[in-house]
Amino acid sequence: MRMVFFVSGLTCQECAEKLEAHIQRQPGVNAAALLVTGKLIIECEEDYAEAIEADVMASAPKAQGDVRAKRVQRSSAEDLGMYIWRIHPNLKDETTSSDRQVRI
Repeated sequence: MRMVFFVSGLTCQECAEKLEAHIQRQPGVNAAALLVTGKLIIECEEDYAEAIEADVMASAPKAQGDVRAKRVQRSSAEDLGMYIWRIHPNLKDETTSSDRQVRI
């Protein structure tokens, strides 16, 4: 399962690395990456998701002063690593079925 958080207020690189390392050590976490944009992406086992989310919320302020973490809800299939395809209505019949597929 993938969880995505937005971490704001983190200005120290060493603090960011410590937060990322802390999350990576948690039970059920398969991988974690804290990007420079503030996006924290965690791949984890679904059974541990609630505990990991609570840990992120509690750990972020401890990393550096006024740091906040907010879980970003999955709003599109792309967040899940999947693609949704549909037939585009404006393409002509002579195109192949693969040409009529467009990513939405």
